[in-house]
Amino acid sequence: MIPPITGLYIGLSALLMLTLAALVVRQRLAHNVFLGDGDGAVEPLRRAGRAFGNTAEYIPILLLLLAAIESAGAPAWVAHLFGAAIVISRLGLAVALSSGNGRLRQISMLTTFVILAFGGLGVIGHSMIGGGG
Repeated sequence: MIPPITGLYIGLSALLMLTLAALVVRQRLAHNVFLGDGDGAVEPLRRAGRAFGNTAEYIPILLLLLAAIESAGAPAWVAHLFGAAIVISRLGLAVALSSGNGRLRQISMLTTFVILAFGGLGVIGHSMIGGGG
């Protein structure tokens, strides 16, 4: 069974992925590129593809961490904070990669690394100390 808070953020992440995929398709159609990114020559397509790809790379582990945190009995506000940070950081990075906003990209990646670190350490700590049973 999927924990309910995690389910919410899985759904939001799926909608984000669908949106990013649609943006890639739109760029492919606009530039008549059937496969790939036009050998990097079509910058808007390359950026849209990286926004999708980067999100696809991080979302699975982040959502697994959220499920573990929620299943371990973390307060609902902690799970929602973690889930919101996932969606906001991934959305921020998608906007940054699509627009070329370097500062937003840095903030979004830093946020992703922080939630990966805290989530990973929290799950390890809970497993070793109190809930690995």
